[in-house]
Amino acid sequence: MTTTLPQSLLDANPWLPLADRLEGRAPLPTMTLAGDAATVAAEASADFKLWLYPQPFIGDPAARHWLVCLNPGYVPQDAHEQLGEPCPSALPDTPARLARRQALLTRALRLDPGAGFYPFDAAFRTFPRGAKAIGTQNWWLRALIGAPASNKFIRIPGRDGADFLAQAWEVATRDVFVLELFPYHSARFGLSPADYATSAHVRFVLEALAWGAANGRRILVRSEAALRELAERNGVRLPFGTLFATRTRQSFFLSRGNVARFGEPDGDPAEAAAAFWAE
Repeated sequence: MTTTLPQSLLDANPWLPLADRLEGRAPLPTMTLAGDAATVAAEASADFKLWLYPQPFIGDPAARHWLVCLNPGYVPQDAHEQLGEPCPSALPDTPARLARRQALLTRALRLDPGAGFYPFDAAFRTFPRGAKAIGTQNWWLRALIGAPASNKFIRIPGRDGADFLAQAWEVATRDVFVLELFPYHSARFGLSPADYATSAHVRFVLEALAWGAANGRRILVRSEAALRELAERNGVRLPFGTLFATRTRQSFFLSRGNVARFGEPDGDPAEAAAAFWAE
């Protein structure tokens, strides 16, 4: 099995120009692709936070399990995490930690495997843990990582300290790659697939999914309807019968009770979970 995306696809990544700008320390007026349909759709709605870093990818495409989300969420504290704006509820921070977060967000645009599952980097420890904790790291810890007796696929003992985060980073980087159908932050989505179907990002994601499905990746989708329509509008044939979906669109936690065969929400959850996480 090929371990990562082919070079031709990596070269077609539409986020490379933005990564070039960010690495040159260009200002961040809007995180968009000029003339892109996704940009037009995002600019039509104040819900999309174009002044934040887009997050089209998290992790390494070499991972066996791919998660297809709808778009990154948003809370006001994201401005502290990404841009260093003051936030009274945040943990103590330093310019060096902020610079590392921004560097990782930029490297992820390139699909740089060295960035790994960057939310679990120590620099993203920006807010306290807790039942209603905020922050990119806390969200993904809740979504992916469980204690040894939990129903999560990834189980790691303990919740604090550098060793826990290092383990979470290592196992998530090895096992999980995340793609967003729409890469801009918002508290609510509010777009139909027709609004962003012709974007360069969507086309790239569809081509990546076609390659991934043909090369042994287990693909779990949050919105079946959106993916079907985007593929149809772009003329991309995906093997939907081999894909998986979350049982509920409202919850994207990666646990054994939340996996179904694509198009079969009432199927056997144990069978679907075992097939999705099989090595």
